[in-house]
Amino acid sequence: MVGLVIVSHSRLLAEAVLVLLRGVSSRSIPLACAGGTGQDHQDLGTDAMEIMEAIQSVDSPEGVLVLMDLGSAILSAETALEFLEGSLAGPVKLAPAPLVEGGVAAAVQIGLGADLDTVLAEAMEALSPKLSQLGSPVPEGGGLPESGHGTDLQESRGGNCPDQEVSWVTGTFRIATAHGLHARPAARLVQTLGRYAVQAQIKNPGRATGWVNAGSLNRVTTLQVTRGQDVEVRCSGQEAREALQAVAELVAENFGEPLPADNLPADNLEDHSGEVAEVLPKSSKNSSPSREMSGSGEMSGAGAPVDAAVGGEIGVIQGIPASPGLGLGPAAPLALPAPVFPEGGMALEDLREKGFSAVERGIREVVGQLHHQAALSRRNGRKDQAEITEAHALLLADPELLEEARRIAGLKGCPALEAFWRAAQEVAESYLAMEDTYLQARGIDMRDVAIRLVAHVAPDLVKPSEIPQNHSVLVADDLLPSQTMSLEADRVAGIVTLAGSASSHAAIIARGLGIPMVAAVPLPPGWEGSLAGSSLVIDGTRGTVELHPSQERCHQVQELIRHDREEAEALRREAAAPAVLAGGELFPVYANVATLADARLSAASGAEGVGLLRTEFLFLGASSLPDEEAQLAALRDMAEPFGNHPVTVRLLDIGGDKEVSALDLPGEANPFLGVRGVRLLLQPRHRDLFQAHLRAILRLAAERPLRIMIPMVSLVEEIRGVQAELALAREALRAQGVPCGGSLPLGIMVETPAAVFAAATLARLVDFMSIGTNDLTQYVMAAERGNAAVSALGDGLHPAVLAAISQTVQGANGPGVPVSVCGELGSDAQAVPILVGLGIQSVSVNAASVAPVKRQLRGLCRDRCRELAQEALRQDVAGANRRSFAP
Repeated sequence: MVGLVIVSHSRLLAEAVLVLLRGVSSRSIPLACAGGTGQDHQDLGTDAMEIMEAIQSVDSPEGVLVLMDLGSAILSAETALEFLEGSLAGPVKLAPAPLVEGGVAAAVQIGLGADLDTVLAEAMEALSPKLSQLGSPVPEGGGLPESGHGTDLQESRGGNCPDQEVSWVTGTFRIATAHGLHARPAARLVQTLGRYAVQAQIKNPGRATGWVNAGSLNRVTTLQVTRGQDVEVRCSGQEAREALQAVAELVAENFGEPLPADNLPADNLEDHSGEVAEVLPKSSKNSSPSREMSGSGEMSGAGAPVDAAVGGEIGVIQGIPASPGLGLGPAAPLALPAPVFPEGGMALEDLREKGFSAVERGIREVVGQLHHQAALSRRNGRKDQAEITEAHALLLADPELLEEARRIAGLKGCPALEAFWRAAQEVAESYLAMEDTYLQARGIDMRDVAIRLVAHVAPDLVKPSEIPQNHSVLVADDLLPSQTMSLEADRVAGIVTLAGSASSHAAIIARGLGIPMVAAVPLPPGWEGSLAGSSLVIDGTRGTVELHPSQERCHQVQELIRHDREEAEALRREAAAPAVLAGGELFPVYANVATLADARLSAASGAEGVGLLRTEFLFLGASSLPDEEAQLAALRDMAEPFGNHPVTVRLLDIGGDKEVSALDLPGEANPFLGVRGVRLLLQPRHRDLFQAHLRAILRLAAERPLRIMIPMVSLVEEIRGVQAELALAREALRAQGVPCGGSLPLGIMVETPAAVFAAATLARLVDFMSIGTNDLTQYVMAAERGNAAVSALGDGLHPAVLAAISQTVQGANGPGVPVSVCGELGSDAQAVPILVGLGIQSVSVNAASVAPVKRQLRGLCRDRCRELAQEALRQDVAGANRRSFAP
């Protein structure tokens, strides 16, 4: 009798399928399953050794059929077959049939005594009844819409399918991101499509490419889709239309990236194929006059001869500005780490130990490390680092990379780990050969993740780079993003790379760390020996590198660096003092805080407390919901830097563009107008979540001054609902003898037109109001803030938005409730005088804006600001206010 094995990432799912299969067969049939990893199989994943044991347990001369769910389950099954080759009584076939339907069909046939080919054929046709019943097209010959699968697993790779065998739904989308479909938006596309039960392909008509697998990050990125180009995406499967709609929404929000500086609507974009987007100016005309060269020779243009300069004379080389600032220090050559594989490959026992099972396990473990690192980066406020790390995880987990490694291992006869390294280098070289400079930079990302995997599986093969302890200028052919993340600004004076660009991930990280960097510097061969230890001056704003500067020039640069630091320190000292308007009125400036890093930086920057503490950071990206203790500890850490200053905690604001996977919320056609903020918190099914949230806040309120703010309020009933839940949480804590805050100040976010119109009524129920100008603007103007096509409408200085702010203040004045602004408009230099004139009594801004806003507020006359505000309200468009009130 044919044996049947079920393989799933979830042990519970695999065992549940077996229960179902035992109930559909009239006879007892040989069944086994494999699924889950870790202790008691509790973690999601698959293990090749366990699959091998499952196959052996049902082995018979009639053969074994293996059904797998997805991704690494297929790779693990293939690895198991490699180990079992030649040791089984009968053949084994891996079937790309649906796990449940295919399993049921196969079990029925096995119970009838069918042979392996018949069992396989029935499993492959298992979706025909469902397709027919639901009115979906059934491919000729019945069965699963195959995309060229057949029964040969190798043919299914890459998603390339004969068109005539599949029913496709196709959409065309114009890409408006600044650098096209590069690593991060490509990663979001892959992740989005991965949430649906579809087979997805993508092509770039502008380059006449064929269809490629849209589930492969490398395949998507190497299409070289630049800004303004159209891509075609097609999906096949029962959720094809839903998947394409999700892609349309992703494109509409510009993949979550900021709009390019020219802010062009997508429909007006032209093909920028091959162009290089400059982030910082190359020309010295944009630099401060005090930073012009003096006493150190004339500046040479990019590509100018530099042999004499490297030989010991003073010279200046033009590169690409990558991270602003001046740097001075001895040159420290830094080599890229690279694995060294033993001559002639590994010994047989090492090959077995470091085979593809070890590589596959290493991929899972390193991907897990990368996700953990990304989560930490987000918590510490390093969004760019988090996104880069998540993109690296997708690069490493790309199944086509492992498939290519298998091909190389078979062709070259090299060990699995070396084959994986070679496959990764081929991908890296394909990036480097591209026309687009931005896409070329992704080659170093591919090398980075490959080195990380090799070092994880076989640490002895990779010698790590040593970062100098002194304040040096690092000079390298290029820098891995992971190397750059490990740098410390107080130990590195600057970075110079011979390759790279302003859009490389190393440059993005350097900017976040505040380390000056110049990329694409044309140093000649042998620079390591001639420059090592000699002084360098780099200007990351202009993109210049000065070789062998004179002692006088070094002193001059040291003075400029010292002056910059003193200016920054003076601004910080000034920010410690309160902002006082011309009439002597105090105007508090608070901080918007989302992470512990935000809190520490804001407190150091002079914030007088927290006007908006976003609690979502505890929930976003978490695989499980944080409990009361975890929330209390995190909130305590974030409040601690502010001492006795007030901290306003906004209740959990989930929904819209903020998804919490652990909540498993149902999809919504328009989530910005759906169940978000207080609407979600007051749903009965989320009561336990809400009570734990409130208990953590109330316990912290027993230790320090706190205020609570309700998000997305539209109705009086919502405020009363929160008040009732607060009373219950407080009563429960007191009954347990747990210290908790008494009557905390309760406020609301004014973000909806309903809250504006009902401001006078709502104000009688609360102690304060804070206007979230980001959401208020999108709701007043009916223009989603993430939609590039309507971005021009999303200006908070539009008279309609200002009128909403004015009406809110007037409504709150009756009960004497203070009104603050905690959206981006509060740090807009053109908006600050108008907000003062409209009657706003405080603002809450990001850490970097605290000192500049305080400086601007000092000396403002409230009466004069009222005149400006009335003039702004009389304008017709936001652009008029931008022109009239330029700072």
